[in-house]
Amino acid sequence: MGSAMAANLAKAGFKVQGYDIVAKRRTVDAISKIDAPVVITSLPSAEALHAVADELRHKCVVVETSTLPIDDKVTARIPSAKKASSPARLPAFRHRRAGARQGPRGLRERRAEGVPEAKPYLPGFSRAHYYLGEFGNGSKMKFVANLMVAIHNVSAAEAFVLGMKAGLDRRR
Repeated sequence: MGSAMAANLAKAGFKVQGYDIVAKRRTVDAISKIDAPVVITSLPSAEALHAVADELRHKCVVVETSTLPIDDKVTARIPSAKKASSPARLPAFRHRRAGARQGPRGLRERRAEGVPEAKPYLPGFSRAHYYLGEFGNGSKMKFVANLMVAIHNVSAAEAFVLGMKAGLDRRR
């Protein structure tokens, strides 16, 4: 997914710098050398997510697109105790500064933090994009959509089998 997103972003005129867990696919030596206000990640594992989050936590807004457990995404966005007073810059991964406004209004503001910075990049790699509110809702929606696709594929396969068992040519 990452290479397809990068290709579409480059085609749309965005400067693309790539870091891959496979060394020969990298365009930069280290994640920390990526110089961008917004980084889009599509990672293969929770371990990779945590490593990237630790490297980028204070550097930029991160749009995280991996299909990973929400608990891992929540863990990746929580700074360690020694970093808690520093502002992190991960959008659905962003954290408040120590002493920032508390209460419901402050919570809403923190949830939306990072969205304005990331929004101009979204059309570069997605046909449609929606702000779904609370952290984790994007992943939940992705799980729902994936289930719908899986159910459609299974029902289509069952229909083909029914047709073949009824004597129809599967190529027709």
